[in-house]
Amino acid sequence: MKLTKILAIGIVVSGVVILGIGLFQLWDIEHQEQISVEAAKELVEENKPKVKKEEFKPETGEASGLLVIPKINAELAIVEGTDADDLEKGVGHYKGSYYPEENG
Repeated sequence: MKLTKILAIGIVVSGVVILGIGLFQLWDIEHQEQISVEAAKELVEENKPKVKKEEFKPETGEASGLLVIPKINAELAIVEGTDADDLEKGVGHYKGSYYPEENG
C-alpha cells in the first residue's frame, strides 16, 4: 500500500513539473515575440531613418521589419533567420535573401 501511495505522489509531482515547464515555455515565447515587435516598430518608425538601405544588414535573431495584417489585427516582427530560436521571436526571413527594393 505504501508503494502505491509513493508512486501516486510521484506521478502527480511529475505532472505538475511538466505543466510548469510548458507554461514557462509559453510565457517565454510570448515575451520574446513582444520584445521583437517593439524592436521592429522602432526600426520602421517613419521620419526616423537610422540606416541607409545599402547598410541594412541585421544580425541573425534581430528584428528586420514589421508585418502588419489588418484583417486579423496582427502585428508580427520579421526576424532575420529561420532556426527555431529565431522563429520563436517572429516571422523568419531567410539569411542572405533579398529585401524589398533590392536587386535580386
